[in-house]
Amino acid sequence: MLEFAAVTLFVGPNESGKTTIVDALCEVLCKPRSNRIAGKRLALRYGSDRLASAEFDGNPMTVPEDAFGDLFAIRSGDLTLDVRPGTSWVEALKTDLFTAGLDPKRLHGVLARRAGTDGGSRHNRELRQLREEQRRLEERRDLLQEQVAAARSAKAAVAGRKAERGRLADELDVLTRALDERQRHARRRLQQAEQREAERLLQRFEELTLGGEQGAGHAGEASERLQELTAASEAAAREVEHARAELERARRQLQDGPAGGSDGGSDGGSDGGSGGAALDRAGGVRGVATGVALGLLAGVAVAGVALVAGVPVVVALTAGFAAAAGTAAVAALIRLRAAAVEAVREETDRAVEGLRVQRERHDRSERELRDFLARHGAESPEQLLMQLGGARADEARRRDAEAELLAAARERGLDGLDALAGALREQLRDRPHGQPVGPVASPASAGDPDLPADEEALRARAATLRERLDELDERMGRDREKAAALSAGAGEMAELTTLIAAAGRRAAALELDRRAAGIAASLFARIADESTAALDELSADIGARYAAVSGTAVSGTAVSGTAVSGSASSDSSPVSLAALEEEPLVVDASGVARPADQLSNGTRDAYRLAARLALAERAHPVRGEGGPGLLILDEPFQAMDATRMGRALRLIARFQERTGWQLVVMTADERVALAVSSLFAGAQVHRLASGEPREPADARARRNYSASQ
Repeated sequence: MLEFAAVTLFVGPNESGKTTIVDALCEVLCKPRSNRIAGKRLALRYGSDRLASAEFDGNPMTVPEDAFGDLFAIRSGDLTLDVRPGTSWVEALKTDLFTAGLDPKRLHGVLARRAGTDGGSRHNRELRQLREEQRRLEERRDLLQEQVAAARSAKAAVAGRKAERGRLADELDVLTRALDERQRHARRRLQQAEQREAERLLQRFEELTLGGEQGAGHAGEASERLQELTAASEAAAREVEHARAELERARRQLQDGPAGGSDGGSDGGSDGGSGGAALDRAGGVRGVATGVALGLLAGVAVAGVALVAGVPVVVALTAGFAAAAGTAAVAALIRLRAAAVEAVREETDRAVEGLRVQRERHDRSERELRDFLARHGAESPEQLLMQLGGARADEARRRDAEAELLAAARERGLDGLDALAGALREQLRDRPHGQPVGPVASPASAGDPDLPADEEALRARAATLRERLDELDERMGRDREKAAALSAGAGEMAELTTLIAAAGRRAAALELDRRAAGIAASLFARIADESTAALDELSADIGARYAAVSGTAVSGTAVSGTAVSGSASSDSSPVSLAALEEEPLVVDASGVARPADQLSNGTRDAYRLAARLALAERAHPVRGEGGPGLLILDEPFQAMDATRMGRALRLIARFQERTGWQLVVMTADERVALAVSSLFAGAQVHRLASGEPREPADARARRNYSASQ
């Protein structure tokens, strides 16, 4: 329970509950709705389950939400003055200031703008839009009239194209039937061709099956064997010829003798080295040794006979040496010739034996070749080769047939030749209506003289006709849509005529309204000149209060804080209001008139405090049955120095003495508390403590606040 007196002071630091008390006063005096700004703010801060109550000594007081926040409660140094049109206290104040609550200056401005011919006003924009709409509608009406004429030609074009389409459709039907007949004819020919192809493939399969694979393998083997035998026979014949040549050469050497043997050996060196190589070198060496031995014996005998005969020793020795040499040479020659003859005979024998062996081999090869030819029914290798060539040609044809059949099987998606043969037999068995394979009669349309004989020409003509028909259909569709749109436009024309008339009437009314606004603006201009006294009086009242707080000079004289008159002349007022809702011009300490939002913080708060007091006094009572009002000051002097704070408190004291309003002052500054206690005798002081734990939201919501006046 908190008791309130004529002046109630709450002193306490921050977070001690001063704002909570102001919110409680707002709730009991304004009873804000939950869907309004104040109600939402209180519910968000304290919750919805909350109760605050008050006990009044007299009649209960009620204050509108907007007046409480904008005028009667100055919160925490926020002295912002929000004079919004439409709020209850502003409208009540305007009713008090002006006749019927209308501001003549403001009305003159509104009517002057409405009477103007510039494009910025709403009615001028609407008038311009109406005239533009009227012009557009008239253009649309003219266009529709042109389209009506075009509709008639469109309908005539539709009729002509419809007739042409019928003629082309008949021709296309004839062509379509002819093409269908030709296609049936082509399908029959294709079926017969497929049947003939099936018969041919089946015949190739049967030939391939009857031919078998045996001939191909024997032909290949016989060809290879014939080549082997022929090559062996030819090689044996060459060996026989070579052996015969060797024997002939050996016989010539034997006939020519040892001397000739040397020559023959040298001549035949390129044929096998038979000349000197035919002599037995070992026998020659032995013959030379024997000759040397005989020569020595002969030389010794001759030398001995010569010595016996008394020949000198030198002569005897010379004779002996000569005899020895001659004897040795003769003996060597005799021995060498005998060895050469023996070597030639041996070579001849070897050549004879080699010729015999080669002849036997050649005879054996010839017998094998004759037997092979006899087994294959051929008299010569050439005849057998011709026979084998025919077999290979048959094999090639067989491979070609097999490849063709395999390709046909793959085309039909079959696996293997047997599956192909079964499919071909099934195809021939299912021949339609058992018709034979033969020529197909020409289609019935082939004899029509009016139709092209070439099927491509028929198709080209049919395609041309279809394109022409599509083109005609498209054009007729567009013409029909155009005719339908124009038919709908006939009804639209009547509507357009109505709209044009309505736009003309609305434009005439706006023009008349603009002229009437001009006449009214001139009248309210004269009324405004006579009705500025109330606004000037309010400006002088606010200016006097502002000068009392700020110390600003009025009419060149400093205004003392002890005597403030509410009837100062507007010409000497430091505050000039052009309209209630507009920002005023305020003269600061330097004597310069500035808009309020351009003043320093302390000067601006001095003006706003003075304006609030003046407006609050004029706007009260707003509701209820009269009685004193309530002014709440929550730290209103934060931007003021000590001098201005003292002046402001004295201004508030004079306000309280004159009006009898209750004052509730919230402060954390002990100097402000001391000044309030000294200035207002009998002030009720409540000291609030801080540092206690804050209550939860639900506990704060259940706290009861009650006040007593």
